[in-house]
Amino acid sequence: MTNDDELLAAQQEWDAVASVTMATKDVCQSTSTNQGDHLMVVPSSLLSSSVALQHFRDHRSLSFYKHNIKPAVQYTGLQSCIRKLFGPPQLLTELEVDRDLILSLALWQFDNDDSVHTQMIRTIYRQLTSSAVDPPRFGNHWDDIGFQGTDPATDLRGGGCASLINLLYLTNTPRLKNLSQSIYTLSKHPTQNFPFSIMSINITRIALHALREQLLNKLANSTGDLITVFNNFYVACFFHLYLIWRDGGKTIHDSGYVMQETENYCCKHVSVVIKNLETYLQSTSRASTENTETVNAFTNFDAFSE
Repeated sequence: MTNDDELLAAQQEWDAVASVTMATKDVCQSTSTNQGDHLMVVPSSLLSSSVALQHFRDHRSLSFYKHNIKPAVQYTGLQSCIRKLFGPPQLLTELEVDRDLILSLALWQFDNDDSVHTQMIRTIYRQLTSSAVDPPRFGNHWDDIGFQGTDPATDLRGGGCASLINLLYLTNTPRLKNLSQSIYTLSKHPTQNFPFSIMSINITRIALHALREQLLNKLANSTGDLITVFNNFYVACFFHLYLIWRDGGKTIHDSGYVMQETENYCCKHVSVVIKNLETYLQSTSRASTENTETVNAFTNFDAFSE
């Protein structure tokens, strides 16, 4: 099949999905006693990052990828001595399994035959765009969330499935929903726009670099949860970049500089950027709660008045 044929097939699939959406709405609003009167198309369930991670943990290919990873950057000579004396602590032995899993995911390429892989990218798309139906596997619609071309798998080669896990964590974790939407909205800005998913993949690379440099060890050892520390550091880096981009009026022409500044600062201040993220999340959660209480107060007042 040629590229033109693939694009045509994808467009036809997308048109069919749009038609099904309208039909499904009518079907959901009607009832029928005759079996087979309506053919309902049910979208796949949204996938959490924890369920996706368990899939990879149980996958028979994990041992192959683990055999090819480099758990940490190796230093020699004077640098090795300095790091032993003043460098980051060694990762606890019980956390090495999760470290190896993350690094294996960085090598793990997207597999069209693995339904979990496709469910991951469809969940990300639906969460960002608020789509009620699954998007086609190929097509220009992936540009809407910042992938290049018609196939996201091409862009994912840089960070493997680790990039997908990070994106899934950001877009499908309830407490991060407002943040992910804020970043996504900025990425669609008329002048400050940037490719959301491509930027995310580059942030994953920063998180992977920090992991290999053992910069996440101290926090992971204290919490006993390397996976969460890795995911939160990724989100914290994205949040840091978001603030620079938004408040500094940055455009795509500034991306190289902003990305380098983000990597330099975040890798030097791991605990600080994660604390900044937590402070932001707590403040937005508190504001949301106050708004809800205000709405409820007015609702109760109206009811009392009646």
